[in-house]
Amino acid sequence: MDENLVSVIIPTYARPGFLGRAINSVLKQTYREIEVIVVDDNDPESSHREGTELVMNEYTNCDNVKYIKHDKNRNGSAARNTGIKNALGKFIAFLDDDDEFLPEKIEKQVDRLIALDNTWGACYCNYSIVRNDKLISVKNQTEEGDLTRSLLLMDNAIAAGSTLLLRKETVEYLKGFDEDFIRHQDWEFMLRFFKQFKLAIVGQNLVRVNFDSRI
Repeated sequence: MDENLVSVIIPTYARPGFLGRAINSVLKQTYREIEVIVVDDNDPESSHREGTELVMNEYTNCDNVKYIKHDKNRNGSAARNTGIKNALGKFIAFLDDDDEFLPEKIEKQVDRLIALDNTWGACYCNYSIVRNDKLISVKNQTEEGDLTRSLLLMDNAIAAGSTLLLRKETVEYLKGFDEDFIRHQDWEFMLRFFKQFKLAIVGQNLVRVNFDSRI
């Protein structure tokens, strides 16, 4: 297994119709040393769990796709933490279950991070917002370093759910996500991140954030 293995964690809840698209976008990456960890946070007796299981049946022959089921709905923070605990990679990326990585996303970010020292705990990238296959906007950022002020002023939409690539040691140092946060757990995580680490950027649009299932 490559020493620069990337673990892509996909928490999923109530959106089985979009999950396959997200998984396939990871499997189509130009960077090949990837494992996909799908964490199913649906209630076991729900139709969403049944639908998710049907989707995941399509990947039973994919050795680099792991499927983990929660025994009850625990929330997005817990699902991400479950993925982290099961990750074998040196790097960790998160992907919301209805978003997509563009093909060079992981490759570009790995190259960026391995060129930096460990004070740079992660990197992010630019992204597009799409609704019903119509481009709504493109988020073009250039900031690097400590983005605490920009985050609090909402001047920089990092979209931590799908744009980040982090060193696993960074995630472990921060002890993952605070499971008391049902919403905005990514913001809380990044505020803790900036107390210790700097954030780099790959200044390219490498993620498609899909809003068709959200609004």
